[in-house]
Amino acid sequence: MMKKQLFFACICLGLAAFPSFNYKPEALVYPIPAAFLPDFSEKTLDPTIETLLPLDNEGTVLHVPEDAFVDIFGNVVEDPVTILYKEYNNSADMAFSKIPMTYQGNNFNSSGMFEIQGKCKGKPIRVAPGKSLTIDYKIAQKNPGTDFYRLNEGSGQWTLVADIPEMTEKVVAVQDIAINVRGNRAVNNNINVQNNNWNVPRNQINWDEDQNLNVRRGNRGGGINQNKVMEDDGNRTNATLLAENADAGHTYPDIVKGLNVESFGVYNCDQIYRVPNRVDVTASFKDQNGKALNDLHVLSLIDLEYNGAFSFSPNRFTCNAKGNNVILLFSTSDKLYLLDKGEFAKMKIEKSGDYTFTVKEVSNTIRNTADLAKHLGLKV
Repeated sequence: MMKKQLFFACICLGLAAFPSFNYKPEALVYPIPAAFLPDFSEKTLDPTIETLLPLDNEGTVLHVPEDAFVDIFGNVVEDPVTILYKEYNNSADMAFSKIPMTYQGNNFNSSGMFEIQGKCKGKPIRVAPGKSLTIDYKIAQKNPGTDFYRLNEGSGQWTLVADIPEMTEKVVAVQDIAINVRGNRAVNNNINVQNNNWNVPRNQINWDEDQNLNVRRGNRGGGINQNKVMEDDGNRTNATLLAENADAGHTYPDIVKGLNVESFGVYNCDQIYRVPNRVDVTASFKDQNGKALNDLHVLSLIDLEYNGAFSFSPNRFTCNAKGNNVILLFSTSDKLYLLDKGEFAKMKIEKSGDYTFTVKEVSNTIRNTADLAKHLGLKV
């Protein structure tokens, strides 16, 4: 009985050693209808052999080395493994995900977010020490200044994993070159440098640090150039300069290759931005008949200028006073209320304070994430 209790507690807390299938930060534990949460897809693989595992129909592929998993006792897993994968591609997917979208006091504008977990015979597993998965990820949006982050599911804080280099006309792509930001360069055996269709075999590349790729602490360059400079904050493990379909004029490739997944959990490709025209709103809500709504238990704020959603308690939230804001609210009886596009602007909110919002119940017309995305005009 003690073992079962310990096992259950580890899963609920989302400790790094034991993967969690649902991220539930303490302050945001609330029930949401399943229709408003993206589903996991499941793929099975043989963990004893190296595997390239397609995760969707858009080109996202997981690279799994052999013997990459261990059970909760540290034993190498040899039985078939199930990989669970879900994506959060738009604000509707993120609206009630319970995943925080802030980093060091700033907001995330997501280029795509995903969660990956693993299990064997129905029990959670973890990535083995010394092993690492990589993912070739089809990004949802091409936002400038995008980097790759991992969520610490215990603390609810994001950790910067790697830069995602922008593409320029002169240096289109560097394929299969991994830069270890601790100072050790890892190069695989199949390297091509693409510059105006120029392919260079590995043994002909001059790896002079000053002429090619540099890793420097505390000095981040803006995009790829001949001297790509990458920041090392002491916490990241590696950054990978990889690209596909990277022709001139594309800020980022459609598929960003070789993103490092050292453990199961939630990952996000994000642009960081500060909230302009910030106001702190103390809110009360009423329906279209003037009835006060007192049974609300979560508020999700979406600024349609960005790809993200931010969860608050219903009575107080922060936003851009001039943003293209949409407010979604769930009641304890699973009723969904909406302050629609354009309605926030009509209130002419210019400073922090107390405000009353009239919202519309949309439970009968918006029944799931797809309905919400369609209503908001979001790309699915």
